[in-house]
Amino acid sequence: MRTIYNKKGFTILELTVAMAIFVTASVALGSIFVYTNRNQRSAGANVRRDSDARFAFEAMAREARRGNIDYAGYATEYAGPIPLGAISDLRLFTPQGKLIIFKKNVVGSVGVIQVSSDGVAWTDLTSREKTDVISLKFYVYPSTDPNGDPVSSPPNVQPRVVIAASFRSQESGSSAASVTFSTTISSRIYGR
Repeated sequence: MRTIYNKKGFTILELTVAMAIFVTASVALGSIFVYTNRNQRSAGANVRRDSDARFAFEAMAREARRGNIDYAGYATEYAGPIPLGAISDLRLFTPQGKLIIFKKNVVGSVGVIQVSSDGVAWTDLTSREKTDVISLKFYVYPSTDPNGDPVSSPPNVQPRVVIAASFRSQESGSSAASVTFSTTISSRIYGR
């Protein structure tokens, strides 16, 4: 009996090898896609967190540059000069004499930077959905009003504020990494 070999198709071994190569390539490409997509979401969330933080910092810096530090309010609260360490709120008088207060509040479980002009109604400067404010500290120098009594005030010192804050993104898919910003602002008002 004669065996006829038909050479027009693929053998089982050839099909198995081809499928193994195809599956391996598909899994590799799928993993690369998922990894890239996750990193892109994380980078976008970090950009939004940084933008939110910069907005809040610029708002605080603008008011600190244009305004006067409320030394009298701090003297009442602390029964003397402002402590040398960090304080939790920044109180400024605008050029029109209106008091503005900046501080960190926790709303729900999220830290936000808020501003108030009356100490009662607070407006968020950072987004609760995008950014969690971990810490917000203010350092005011000098600790007594340099424009006040010339005997007890430090001579020829420009009032300045250091603002330091740490932020974390609230968005899903973002990394849990936090970022810290700090800046020093000198008041443009000098009354000697």
